[in-house]
Amino acid sequence: MTEQEKLEELERQGFDKCSADEDEDTIRVRCSQCEALVINGRATHEMGCPNKPLPSVMDYPDEDDYESCSKCGGELDSQGNCANYCEEEARVQ
Repeated sequence: MTEQEKLEELERQGFDKCSADEDEDTIRVRCSQCEALVINGRATHEMGCPNKPLPSVMDYPDEDDYESCSKCGGELDSQGNCANYCEEEARVQ
């Protein structure tokens, strides 16, 4: 994967402030809405970041009864509350 392809993939994942540092041959991962981190080589957003892409059913292919927030489509925690902290009360679809 080329450096440009890596930057494009990070942008699709919501990291809109990434840049390539050619001197060090690295990519700086940044998000305009949170303090993005790279943990074990995987870029991550803070919990509740509006730039984090919403999960899709394709992310959970083995779970027939995937539950999501009726307002934003985000993940629900073990108590059924929206992990994105929606203003409205989350309801299971």
